[in-house]
Amino acid sequence: MQNYCFFYFIIISIILCCSILLISFILGGKSYSHYKNFPFECGMPSLYNSRFQMSIQYYVIAILFVIFDTDILYLYTWSISIHECEWFGFLEAIFFILFLLITLLFLVKMKIIK
Repeated sequence: MQNYCFFYFIIISIILCCSILLISFILGGKSYSHYKNFPFECGMPSLYNSRFQMSIQYYVIAILFVIFDTDILYLYTWSISIHECEWFGFLEAIFFILFLLITLLFLVKMKIIK
């Protein structure tokens, strides 16, 4: 029984997702307006073409933000369990923080972050 629990979980998840999609399709509101597929920004029609090119620097900064933000989550969980980690956990956290600082200095040196 325990070997098949994962497969039962997957099957039940798929059935649940499909049933939620089917119910929302049946009960969901339908709109047949000419302006249904017209793009709006803040309730106003857009003035310019939405297909403009952005600098790759924007995406790099966004990815780095997500990476460093998740690292903060790891440091937060470490700070909560500091009494259980003792010195070994403290040294691991110091190594982790140093690794983050070295990475940040490398990104600054490569002029990816200004």
